[in-house]
Amino acid sequence: MELKLVDPEPGEGKIVFKLWGMNKPNARTSYMYVLARYWTDIVKAHRLQLGEVVQTWGLGREKVSWGS
Repeated sequence: MELKLVDPEPGEGKIVFKLWGMNKPNARTSYMYVLARYWTDIVKAHRLQLGEVVQTWGLGREKVSWGS
């Protein structure tokens, strides 16, 4: 799902948020949300380094269908 990104610097942009399934040895699947496309642009713009913590917020909600 492509979302609007509001960032103090450089301003508004976009990011893709995906639901990924991870298969476990016990045949169950656990799910996690990941920041996908455009993430590298954010890392470069803020000169993020390995180990730094990034805080994300989600405000508002439109109808979302993860299965489509």
